[in-house]
Amino acid sequence: MRCRLPFVAVGLLCMAFIACQPGEGGLSEQDQASIRKLDADYSMMITADKPDLNAAVDLIYAEDAKVLMPNMRATEGRQAIKASSAQMPPLKELKFDVASLEGRGDLAYEYGAYSMAAILPGSSVPATDKGKYVVIWKKQADGAWKITHDIWNSDLPVPGLVLPAGTPKADAGAELKQLGTLIGRWKIEGDAKAGPLGPAGKLDLTMNCQWFPGGGRVVCGTEGTGPVGPYHELTVYGYDAEAKAYTAFDMDNTGFGATSRGSFQGGNWIYLLDTRLKGKPLKVRFTTSDMATPPCMWRNEFSMAGGPWTLFGEGKATKVQ
Repeated sequence: MRCRLPFVAVGLLCMAFIACQPGEGGLSEQDQASIRKLDADYSMMITADKPDLNAAVDLIYAEDAKVLMPNMRATEGRQAIKASSAQMPPLKELKFDVASLEGRGDLAYEYGAYSMAAILPGSSVPATDKGKYVVIWKKQADGAWKITHDIWNSDLPVPGLVLPAGTPKADAGAELKQLGTLIGRWKIEGDAKAGPLGPAGKLDLTMNCQWFPGGGRVVCGTEGTGPVGPYHELTVYGYDAEAKAYTAFDMDNTGFGATSRGSFQGGNWIYLLDTRLKGKPLKVRFTTSDMATPPCMWRNEFSMAGGPWTLFGEGKATKVQ
């Protein structure tokens, strides 16, 4: 006759057996230490004098990771995260204050606060930010922990002018809908030529465009650096059905402000502006290739007092979001 353990002893053995099985129970101290080290290593890599952004992304993000940054659409996939990281300003400081790190099996979630300092275009003084974050980690087949979902947002109020976003009017015609090719985030690069409108130099700008509430206008905010330093611009695009012409009201931090009229001709956007400079009539022509098929090329020309058209700027615009 086979001997039998008392029921209590059997129960204790079963509980011990279950607790020892892989994938059960909370995170081990070893897993917590691994994740905290990944946080520290990523912070060190991203704030280095010459950061290797691609290596930093490879270190912590899974191949199909999703990053939910504030004020923009989700970034999906490691390659897209690398491209997005390349557009960010250099970080001089990045710190994580982990409030909780828990999990079970091959999943872990981390919650905490962050603080950071970044060098924005046109400035030598770091801009600071602080906020909170939630990260989901998953242990890979090789035992390494990788982030599958990353979301954060700032504790600070949004600086400057905040424009509400809208959608195109329900009864928008084809001409107005065509302005939708502007919607998104653009990187603008180029060269300014020396002349009566300003000095020569490089242009490195970011433009964000969205439909204004009501859907009758597209508003674009541009910022970055130009030949004379920091540059900021606000442009409102629309379509005048009676005049059968596109319109653009533009103002920038140099004090310039004017309204131009445009058309779509032969695959190019062409806007014409009539103004005066030092008492003389001045015409300005802005030409951009079809923005529905980026990257698109742009050029700016002027004609002083009826003279020939002269190039004063050219480059390209690439859609990044």
